[in-house]
Amino acid sequence: MAKLKVLIAPDSFKESSDTTKVAKSIAEGWKNIIPDSELIICPLSDGGEGFLNAVSVSLNMKYITTVVTDLMGKKRKIKYGWLTEQKTAIIETAEIVGLHLVPPDKRKPEFFTSYGVGEVILHAIRKGARQVVLGLGGSGINDGGAGIAQALGYQLLNSQGKSIGIGPLELQNLAYIKNTHYYEQIKNTTIIIASDVKNPYYGPQGATFVYGPQKGLKKELCPVVDKALKNFARIIKRDMKIDIQKQPGSGSAGGMGGALFAFASGKFVPGFQWIAQTSNLSQKIASVDLIITGEGQLDHQSFYGKVVGEILNLAKKYNKMVIILVGRLGKGWDACRSKGNVVVFPISAGETSKEELLKNTSNNILRTSEQIAKLFYYNRTKTEK
Repeated sequence: MAKLKVLIAPDSFKESSDTTKVAKSIAEGWKNIIPDSELIICPLSDGGEGFLNAVSVSLNMKYITTVVTDLMGKKRKIKYGWLTEQKTAIIETAEIVGLHLVPPDKRKPEFFTSYGVGEVILHAIRKGARQVVLGLGGSGINDGGAGIAQALGYQLLNSQGKSIGIGPLELQNLAYIKNTHYYEQIKNTTIIIASDVKNPYYGPQGATFVYGPQKGLKKELCPVVDKALKNFARIIKRDMKIDIQKQPGSGSAGGMGGALFAFASGKFVPGFQWIAQTSNLSQKIASVDLIITGEGQLDHQSFYGKVVGEILNLAKKYNKMVIILVGRLGKGWDACRSKGNVVVFPISAGETSKEELLKNTSNNILRTSEQIAKLFYYNRTKTEK
């Protein structure tokens, strides 16, 4: 039988398996059935959970460990990537303020902070970073990036001239911003914001109303938090002469995108495009017979800058077949039918709860990959007889 060349390039399955683990499970299942296949393992990310591991596959990167403040205000040991020659730090913000770090029953983003993200940026700069790349996504915060500003030395003050506390609700009391303690090192460092989210900072399509409920923000609190972020944006515009609401993507990662843009002169780049270029993805797609990708939920959002949607666009260009493994199907998933030669396989084995489905993700991916490989093995064996 002719040897198959397969590209395995999934996204993470949120809250259950990062992109590297997903790729490993797909590869293991496939090899169990067709062991002589040539597999190219290329885990991907659009900036969220698994970003750092995905980058490490393609770059000669070492890790630096430090201790920062997590989203709940507790100390947490984290690692970030370091490219010595380029003096570049690569940070996965989900490692610091990720939704997966908090049990569902303790998710209260109205009290959570992005402070630790600012801390790790400073740590990298003090180490000598000339460029810091931040993968945004999978966050559990909705503080508008106020914590980042505070960590970078900006003073967020109320009408009495006292510093406000942490969390988005505190932004209701914000009266003005001072930067007397701004860390000068940041001015000589390029901050790259790797994110594919285009949402504005506040409003009906902003960070709070679109993503807040997914992070555990109660419906009745969404207008309150959105108004608080609007107040923050208003004062940033007045005191810093920067209108973050007009910057596409300012609502990414609970507003961290907007804060990085305003307080660290961050430059937005599409997260998927950055990692695709880093991993030479186009060349890999052009060279294979088949592509296997996947994500936790396939829905209408998957086709707007997300890994699966971008894979489909590239595969169509090269006339390649794509198999998508998914935890579940959401509204608008069938839009992939117009994206070329695409087949979708839900991996569920009849689980009756979300908790059970998340627990079984790796095994379900492996089993589904085995079943797909059997189809190819049978078809090729039959064709070559």
